[in-house]
Amino acid sequence: PLSQITGELTATMSITRGYGLSTPSVSASIDAASHPQLSWNSIGGATVYYIFRRRYDSGCTAVTSDYEYMGLTGGTVFGDEDITATSVATFPDCPYVQYYIYAASSQDVSQNSTLVFFDTQ
Repeated sequence: PLSQITGELTATMSITRGYGLSTPSVSASIDAASHPQLSWNSIGGATVYYIFRRRYDSGCTAVTSDYEYMGLTGGTVFGDEDITATSVATFPDCPYVQYYIYAASSQDVSQNSTLVFFDTQ
């Protein structure tokens, strides 16, 4: 019957958004309290920015198996008060933390930003 076909199609269909937004360019800094700070350029058409983090311990083993979703913001700055950073790193020493963001709207997303790294305690 038609209802079964419609149900099967609906169950297997997924809606995807294209990469119609520009990729944010992320800068890294450390605030006065030694917390990582991310800032990025505003992307035309974006309404929110999603932030993700991955931590590595002193043995360079990932603390989590995948990136942690840190939240979203409508602004262009994010500070992580849960982490104490010792330096912004191009080639991090363990332990360290890395972040990326992407921009999104109701119809499009950007590709992931380049990773930014912080050495941690």
